[in-house]
Amino acid sequence: MLAGGLTEQEILAYYPDLELEDIRECLRFAAVSAMERELAVPRPA
Repeated sequence: MLAGGLTEQEILAYYPDLELEDIRECLRFAAVSAMERELAVPRPA
């Protein structure tokens, strides 16, 4: 939702059970997950 242009406050308005820290924790989780991915490095021909 953030990537789609919504603000944290807009997300919280849509989902009143969430707290600001929930959104921030999702971002931390995504960042760590992205760092753990292994990407294939193309070999030179």
